[in-house]
Amino acid sequence: MIFRNRIDKKDPIYTLEVFIKPNQNTDQIREMIIERTGMVPAFYDSGTHIVVAHKVSFELLKEINDIDWVESIKGTYSGSGIASIGPTYER
Repeated sequence: MIFRNRIDKKDPIYTLEVFIKPNQNTDQIREMIIERTGMVPAFYDSGTHIVVAHKVSFELLKEINDIDWVESIKGTYSGSGIASIGPTYER
């Protein structure tokens, strides 16, 4: 992401995969993500694996990382389109 941002100053689109602690309120998390990004996330692995594609900045990554129920964040560059490729990572 650092190298891509040197070339393209706009926030690039990534498919983010966020792994969260079990037994979270996925409806509340879904609404929070929609409100923050305008994109609808998909949930996998009994609600502990969230996948959503949108523009990503370092500030957004920090914001996600600082949420107490977030365990890890992974991502794949999606180019200029907004279509998610779905989940590609495992815990």
